[in-house]
Amino acid sequence: MRSIGNIMTLILTAFLGPALIVQVSDRRISYPRPRDPEDSHKKLISYEHPQARLVVAYTGLAEFVGARRRIPIEQWLSKTLASVPAASIGLAIKILTDGLNAQVERAKAEWNLNDSSAHLTVTLVGFSRSADRVLVCISNFQAFGTALRSARVGEQPFDQLAPRPVVPPYTAGNFTATIAPHTANRTLVVSHGNQSSLNRQIVNDLYRSIRHVAKRRFQPQVFRDVLVGVIRQAARRSLSVGDTCLSCILDGNAAFWEVGAHTPRGRDFSFPTTVMPGVWTRLWTITNEKDDAFTAARDQIARGELDVPLTQTSLRAYLDASEHIAVLALHLSKLGVEVLPPGLVERDCEMLGYAGIKSIRDVDELMIAARPWAAALLDESRSAAPQGAKRMFDVNGIVTTILIASNRQLFRKEILIEDFGYGDSDVLLDAAQRLVPERTG
Repeated sequence: MRSIGNIMTLILTAFLGPALIVQVSDRRISYPRPRDPEDSHKKLISYEHPQARLVVAYTGLAEFVGARRRIPIEQWLSKTLASVPAASIGLAIKILTDGLNAQVERAKAEWNLNDSSAHLTVTLVGFSRSADRVLVCISNFQAFGTALRSARVGEQPFDQLAPRPVVPPYTAGNFTATIAPHTANRTLVVSHGNQSSLNRQIVNDLYRSIRHVAKRRFQPQVFRDVLVGVIRQAARRSLSVGDTCLSCILDGNAAFWEVGAHTPRGRDFSFPTTVMPGVWTRLWTITNEKDDAFTAARDQIARGELDVPLTQTSLRAYLDASEHIAVLALHLSKLGVEVLPPGLVERDCEMLGYAGIKSIRDVDELMIAARPWAAALLDESRSAAPQGAKRMFDVNGIVTTILIASNRQLFRKEILIEDFGYGDSDVLLDAAQRLVPERTG
């Protein structure tokens, strides 16, 4: 399982004046040895509620028990938040807290975890519709969060944050949810997760940089880059913190909203597909990062050498090189759909593996078999997408849509939702029933 014991990642949230929030989280998930950690996970989720605009992040236990497989917590969070009625934000927090407690208790029983191995904190940060700054902390091991402050030698640079809540804290089992505004104009940086990865020197340097940036009235992106730098300093001190990050900049006037992915080789841009009451499609979509391994795999596939093991890199390479994908992408574009570069393909690889697909040749054979009906299926599945999502489609979604349609007996609706966090699939499965011949042999 992921994030065992006290192995936790780091979330930094900076409240900068009355109308600006910058949040940065690393993307590392740690596993028991000998498995290496992974730095490609999506730990920030956009949540649009009628009463607030928030970013959801987590640190700690990163998987829950599913019907057939472990469920990444980011999938569970998105599904749960999307299922909450559009009532008060307090109701959403209550449902989330109840669910987190139940899921963690189930994980402890199923996987024989002790309390410290099941530590989990979920934060919701942003602005109410009246432009008040909001910080929500739901945790089974920390009271609210840790405020970082500039400290002299001998002083402690960390203060336990204990603001007066808007409403009394809500408790469910071992989890407590505290909702508090941060209304002061002064700068406040709050950390959640791996506190041991920070020290006095890092915190002092952070505030020195913030004062320097504020004095010169630099743009919010400069504050973001300062926090990214702190995450990378922490990564050098702790193996459980990665140097690849996600960031979000929120403007209280809703005039500015930017998210980004940051790697040691530079910065990529990304955009959120929104989670809101009744709607959940995708999480964060990150632009493709092409490296030497990708280039080598793409060249091999372009030469027709398809006996390549299925990995995230080889799947991205296939998406870039395949004529079958190019034909369907062109078909969608003629319908006015913007076909985007591959998003995070981890889930796609898991679903392909669940269907017994182990190589790029297997993927290619799947696409060849779908030629007679693939275009019609994509037409119908896109027509049922949420309004904003109809006009955009990640190219890896072409493979996943065809995979589900080709294996509809395997990918039943309940399996898609609970095991793979796949949104509304009714239209796709109905279309597959009519358009896709039964597989035999």
